[in-house]
Amino acid sequence: MGVDCAQVGVRRSRRRGHRLTWGSLLWAVALVLLFLIFVGGPRLGTFLLVSDEPAPADATFLTYGVNIRRAALDDAIQRYRSGEGPRVLIGALKGRDAAHYIVPPTSELARQYLIDGGVPPEAIQILASVDSELEEAQRLREALEAPASQGLQRVIAYVPDFRARR
Repeated sequence: MGVDCAQVGVRRSRRRGHRLTWGSLLWAVALVLLFLIFVGGPRLGTFLLVSDEPAPADATFLTYGVNIRRAALDDAIQRYRSGEGPRVLIGALKGRDAAHYIVPPTSELARQYLIDGGVPPEAIQILASVDSELEEAQRLREALEAPASQGLQRVIAYVPDFRARR
């Protein structure tokens, strides 16, 4: 019973080759993951954001998520002054603590900020308070279809970044 040395050498080289293949595969997967984490990671979700320049419209709509942000309010004031948005619609969120506190709703604070910025009160409309984004969209549709809307056709909406594609 002799051992064929040639056969043992072949078996060992196959095993080594198999180990090298798995090792190479693991290294390749690790490099791809590192690439995705460091290069692709910071860019994840950027496709959700739309940063088009606002065009002239019949109204500017500030959702309840942005109506307390100074930048959105200042943009609405600027759009009114330039004639690109002669009306401002403000979304309103039902406050959970409204029964307990005397603080004015954010929609009223936004309205006052717009008035202080030069937008006349008759150009501002606060939509009915809502509990969700879906209700807010329904309130906006109702406001646009109402006879008092005077034929609003095009509305530019300012929304928080996380809602940009909803």
